[in-house]
Amino acid sequence: MGAGDTHRAMLATLGSWALYGFGLWHIAETATGRFAGWTGLLQTAGKPEPGVAWTVLPEFQGKGLAGEAAAAALDHVTRQPGHATPATYIDPANAASIRLAERLGFVPEAETAGERIYRFTRRAA
Repeated sequence: MGAGDTHRAMLATLGSWALYGFGLWHIAETATGRFAGWTGLLQTAGKPEPGVAWTVLPEFQGKGLAGEAAAAALDHVTRQPGHATPATYIDPANAASIRLAERLGFVPEAETAGERIYRFTRRAA
């Protein structure tokens, strides 16, 4: 990611918080503090509602960072009024995100062209 891309991503993140009162948090690797990805609640154009989102840069995948960060974001999001059962939108080819969504308690709800919609349901303890 170049400086221009980083700047646009930063502006988009700040804009989401200013417009909607929610957005993405940066994920950092604990040992180094290096930026590893994003997670949080994201409103995307054309979507009927915001979705819980996560992404981890390739060099940080397979370390459990996405799961840890997404679980924390989901815990925060579901405590907010109006977001008790959020959705997430996933490309059907993204097997890793689908596995994580299911581990977090999301279940398939619908499929549209190019994405599956999953809905969070609280699992019994």
